[in-house]
Amino acid sequence: MIDTLRLHMHKSIDTAKNYDLLADEYYDTDHLTTRNFDDSTARYLARVRLMTSKYLKGTVVDVGSGRGQLAHYFPGHTSAYRYEVDLSRKMLDLPRQSAIDGRIHASAFEVPLRDSIADLVTAFLFDPFNVAPIEKEMRRITRPDGLFIGTLPSIEWALPVRTAAGLAIDRTQFCLRDGTVVEAPSFVSSHSELRDRFATVGFSDVAVFDIAPSMSGRPLSRHVLHAASVRGVEPDRLGLVTVVLCK
Repeated sequence: MIDTLRLHMHKSIDTAKNYDLLADEYYDTDHLTTRNFDDSTARYLARVRLMTSKYLKGTVVDVGSGRGQLAHYFPGHTSAYRYEVDLSRKMLDLPRQSAIDGRIHASAFEVPLRDSIADLVTAFLFDPFNVAPIEKEMRRITRPDGLFIGTLPSIEWALPVRTAAGLAIDRTQFCLRDGTVVEAPSFVSSHSELRDRFATVGFSDVAVFDIAPSMSGRPLSRHVLHAASVRGVEPDRLGLVTVVLCK
């Protein structure tokens, strides 16, 4: 297990370097597919606001936070304490959308916080570090009566898009404004794999499901439309984002 963790830490450092390159424009509207992921997630979280509200009032830890999406996904909510964790220094240095108690420059595999600290742990688009034993660390920092919410690009979306681009299923690409192409790890998983992994570490109630693109507001990217076409479904029937919800 120690050797496996060291291997993941080494790969995570390489991933952090890639996200340092992306930081300045990662949240730009030009990256339409990523914004489609955001919009889909925001729509789902708005529907379950009553369920999440009690957890949001406590201590919240956002893992792989980037600039922090909590203010976008949960507008108007304030937490007792809030921490944002990211291994990319440039991502952590981006202007925050709202005040936080601590920015923590650390790996998601070794979060320097005490056991059972968080009422709510979030990991939005945690595909860069979606490999065992990440679920063990998420369980460690989540209170026994707390909630974990994670999201990933779905396999239903990823497989046709990455096949068309000549990418391995566990890689993704970002094209920067200057034409530079940045390739980064992006580990997608089946529902059954995710359920097994998160249940094995002690979450007693694990739900894994896909959510469709938001059809209001922003247009859908050509990558989302391509995946829907390959799958033979209307875009609003495509499973775009996989949600992992654990108590």
